[in-house]
Amino acid sequence: MGLRVGIIGTGFGARVQVPGFRAAGYEVTAICSARMDRARAAAEQAGIPVALDMASDLVSRDDVDVVSVTSPPTLHREHALAAVAAGKHVICEKPMARDTGEAREMLAVAERAGVVHAIDHEFRYTPARSKVKELLDAHSIGEMRLALVMEMTGMLVDPTRPRQEWWLRRDRAGGLLGALGSHWIDSLIWWLGAVDRVSSELGISSKTRPTTDGGSARVTADDTAQLLLRMSSGAIATIQLSSAVHHPSRRVILYGSDGTIVLGGDGRVLLARGSGALEEIIPATSSDGAFPDLARRVREHIEAGPTGKGDAPHPTFADGLRVQEVMDAAYRSAEVGGAVAVAS
Repeated sequence: MGLRVGIIGTGFGARVQVPGFRAAGYEVTAICSARMDRARAAAEQAGIPVALDMASDLVSRDDVDVVSVTSPPTLHREHALAAVAAGKHVICEKPMARDTGEAREMLAVAERAGVVHAIDHEFRYTPARSKVKELLDAHSIGEMRLALVMEMTGMLVDPTRPRQEWWLRRDRAGGLLGALGSHWIDSLIWWLGAVDRVSSELGISSKTRPTTDGGSARVTADDTAQLLLRMSSGAIATIQLSSAVHHPSRRVILYGSDGTIVLGGDGRVLLARGSGALEEIIPATSSDGAFPDLARRVREHIEAGPTGKGDAPHPTFADGLRVQEVMDAAYRSAEVGGAVAVAS
């Protein structure tokens, strides 16, 4: 019998994950939302047998082996700990939690329970980011000196477009740094190692926005972020993000002592050795299929005999904690106006 997964949440994460889990060999047996009408609609649309409105009911089911937490970040701790208490393996959406304290608790509890725990940093497994990891591990550009990450989207460029209220509020772990920046922080740590300190500036383009429930909210969560990271290796990395611009773009450049790697917005990877010309290493590729790869790795880990330890073949709660520590340092830096050491 294959692994059976129950999903908490019916938003974007769940919509991506349902086909992703099935492609990775899981059976999706239940889905949960705080509103039963949403749970039933999601279950009917995706052909999931059981719809529930209580996370506690989902995690206690005998036909659920793995719980996927795709609820808003402010609920991640509650739902992940409930799943672990029920003896279930857990895949948690990012950002992992509201703060480092919650993330540390989630990791400690999951480690004690000996369950498999994973964070959905699925973009590690896009062809482009995987190829960058391969090139860096092979020292293809020598000693890393500087990494530049830029990603701009138009998701919030229209101030009249309604958003879920939690997304607009910092106290509910909303904002672009958590939603998109967490992925890039994870990639930089995966590629280059630990971060020692952070300097950041966070911006809000619109002071109020309409919400999907028909109201409006004062915006306290960032839609623009600029981070300067000092890596433990001595390398420097910058992350420039915005979800409020009219011309979306993405570009990553990694400069080393012996060459340069460029990752284009279309997934193309280019490599230059020394001062030579950039040459295409892989062509333009889609990021589709990244989640099934992560889910497959989690399944193989469970089937091999879980230990819950840090040698897992996928991002774990320990990775989520490291990202959370960097994000908390970035939030603090933006408040105090200077560099902040990353807690460890």
